[in-house]
Amino acid sequence: MFLAAAFYDVPGNRRAARFPRRFKAVEPCEGAEAMFELNAKTIFTLDAILCLVMGAALAAASGLVAALLGMPAGLIFWSGILLLPVAALITLAASTGNRALGWIVILGNLGWIVASLVVAAFVPANLLGTIFVLVQAGVVGVFVWIERAAMGRANAVPA
Repeated sequence: MFLAAAFYDVPGNRRAARFPRRFKAVEPCEGAEAMFELNAKTIFTLDAILCLVMGAALAAASGLVAALLGMPAGLIFWSGILLLPVAALITLAASTGNRALGWIVILGNLGWIVASLVVAAFVPANLLGTIFVLVQAGVVGVFVWIERAAMGRANAVPA
């Protein structure tokens, strides 16, 4: 029951006496929360796809991206190359459902965030480059948060 509806019928509630009840309290339909809840496999698969796309784009267009961001082309290229096997590992974690691999992916994502912050602090870049590095670190941080929550839900639900 919604919180407001739960307190509406409390004995002695003066507001309930002054204002007639217009809406009936409705329980959420079964499965409404589950419709919006993503499972770990879906989240890790999305992480792998984005990792693969970003890796391929950085590796293929490293010169263009480096010029646009004011960063060294070698850093852009090797960051893209590094993301390709990482995408494979994340895909393996998603497809097998191996919890240890899932935690390795989460720890790797945390490492990527730390490395991104180091790059933002110490590698020369223009404003767009700094914003790019920080935004992608933020996106990875959101993935860490969602993946951690999904791993916790998977732990709480018996198989």
